[in-house]
Amino acid sequence: REACGCGGARVAGVGLGQRGRRPGACEEPDGCLRAEAEERRSAAAWFALAACHVGRDEFDKALEAFDHALAISPNPPETLLFAYADTLVQAEQFDKARGLVEGFEESALRDLILGRILLAQGDPAGALVSFESGILLWPNNPAARFLAGQAAEHMGDFDRAISEYRESIRANPA
Repeated sequence: REACGCGGARVAGVGLGQRGRRPGACEEPDGCLRAEAEERRSAAAWFALAACHVGRDEFDKALEAFDHALAISPNPPETLLFAYADTLVQAEQFDKARGLVEGFEESALRDLILGRILLAQGDPAGALVSFESGILLWPNNPAARFLAGQAAEHMGDFDRAISEYRESIRANPA
C-alpha cells in the first residue's frame, strides 16, 4: 500500500474491490479511486469506483465508471454486466437495463434484474415471479430475498414478506 493524496491508501489488484466496502473508504471516490482507475486502466479499478459511487447513490457517476470498465474489457463477465444493469435500474434507465440482460447466459442474473425492473416500474406481482425464478438458481442471494420481500409486501402478502426478509438476513446478517 502507498499513501495517496486524499488520505486513503492505494490498494493494488483484488484488494481494490474490497476497498469500497471498508468504512471511510469512499469518502472521496473521485480522488484516490478515480486516480487509481485512470492509472491502472483496468476494469477492476473502474468497477471499484463505480461500486463506490453506487454506494453513495451517485448513479450518473457510477454509470460513467462502468462505461470505462466496459470499454477496456472486450468480454466482460456477466457479473460486471449484472452490476451495470442493476445500476441502470437504480438510475431508472429501464429499457437499457432490459436490453442488456436479454443477452445474459446466466438466467438467475437475468431473472433478478428483470424482477428489479418490474418492481421499480410498479409491478410487484411480476417482480415476485421473476425473483422466484432467480432465487431458485441462487437461493442464498440476500439482495434478491430482500427485493422479493419488498415485492410481497407491496402485494400485501406480509407473511411472505417476513419470510423473505428473514432469508435475506440469514444469507447475510450485515
